[in-house]
Amino acid sequence: MAKPKTSPKTKAPAKTKVATSKKSVDGSSYFQLSLDEIKDKLAALIKENSIFDGDFILPSGSICNQYLDLSEVLMGAEGGLLASLAVLHKLEEVDFIGGAASKSYLLSAISQIAYTKSRNFGCFRLREQPRNFGYSRWIEGPLLQTSRVALVQDLVVDGLDLLESIRLLQDEARAEIVQVIAIVDRGEGAIEKFAELGIDYSPVLTIDRILGK
Repeated sequence: MAKPKTSPKTKAPAKTKVATSKKSVDGSSYFQLSLDEIKDKLAALIKENSIFDGDFILPSGSICNQYLDLSEVLMGAEGGLLASLAVLHKLEEVDFIGGAASKSYLLSAISQIAYTKSRNFGCFRLREQPRNFGYSRWIEGPLLQTSRVALVQDLVVDGLDLLESIRLLQDEARAEIVQVIAIVDRGEGAIEKFAELGIDYSPVLTIDRILGK
C-alpha cells in the first residue's frame, strides 16, 4: 500500500511511539500461543504503534481522518513474529505464498518461521510494474504454473488491488488461488466482495477488533 500524502493542514505524524523494546523477551514462548492469544498481542501492538489521527489523502484520492501504518510493527521482531505465526495458523496447504514486492520482508518471515515448523513452501512477489532491466516480470520468484497459491497482504481496504493480483496470477501462471490472508482488514467492503466471488478471504484482525469496538 502506497504511503498517503498528508493534507496541507496536517503535518506528518510525529514518531512518539516505538514498536520495539529493550526489555528481555523470550520470543520462543510465542510459538506456544493460541491464535486468539496471538491476535490479542498483535492487536495491542498495532493499536499502540500504528494508528495516527489527522487528515490523510489515500492513494485513491479520498481523505481519511485515521491512518493505519503497519510497517513499523511488522518490521519489528515481536510484531513480525506475531503476524507470521497468525498467518501460519490460518494458512492451508499451498505450494507458494506471495504478495506485493514492497512487503517481501513479511513473506520471507512467514516462510522462514514455517520452516521451523516443518512446513515448506515457496515465495513470490508481485510488482506494480515490471522493472525495465533484468527479467522485466510482473511475477518474481520461483512460482510454477498451476500451483496452489495463497496471497498475503498487510492491510486490505476495499480489496480491489488483490482482485487485480488474482487475475494476473490466473492469467500469467494459471495459479489456483487457495486463499487470501490479510493481517488487518479496514472494513471497507473487502470481506463482502470476496464472499460474493467465492474467494476464501481470512483477515487476522479487523480494525474494529484493534480499536476494541
